[in-house]
Amino acid sequence: RFRFAHAAIVISGTSLLLRGALGVDPSPFLENISVILGHTLDFPYSPVHLVVLMLPHNLPSVFVDAMRLAAGFSAFVSAVNILVFYSVMKTTRWPLSRGAFNVWVNLPLLDPTFGGDIVVRLLRDGRLNIMFALLTPFLFPAGIKILGIILGSHFFYDAQSLAWLIILWSIIPTTFAMRGIGMMRIADLIHQKRQSNDENHLMQMA
Repeated sequence: RFRFAHAAIVISGTSLLLRGALGVDPSPFLENISVILGHTLDFPYSPVHLVVLMLPHNLPSVFVDAMRLAAGFSAFVSAVNILVFYSVMKTTRWPLSRGAFNVWVNLPLLDPTFGGDIVVRLLRDGRLNIMFALLTPFLFPAGIKILGIILGSHFFYDAQSLAWLIILWSIIPTTFAMRGIGMMRIADLIHQKRQSNDENHLMQMA
């Protein structure tokens, strides 16, 4: 639900902000917030700055400004979504808030007999997902820049293409981050369950 809500907000906000590049005024409230976010987050080596740098030098300034606003807005929404998800997970004891959590039902592709201890694997995969979440906002613009050099920069002049670039740039790392946090949480629950079983076993032996 968090991922769907995040995608809906990013798609709607990005679409409205890039209307300005087509001569259609976006919502004044959304535009004012995005101006603050876009210019605040557009500092050297920031993901938003890299999005601006991936655009062709001859791209009209109206498109560049719209992309800066959309990137700042999307980055802020992604950060808030991850923080809210983490806070809700901690305060509601997710995923135990609705009863017992069955690992094999919720993670059907996870093979317990392959790759060593399941807790170690979940922690490793969770950390890898978080690492990908941190790297993707920086690597994605570089990849698009290289793709533009190879295939030509004609798609940068299409507002719909620009909108989908920002949407993917925002959604992919957010999904990685939330997946990583969730996997590490499940690993912690399994570890706690094992400790509880060991303590009960020792008490029964005593």
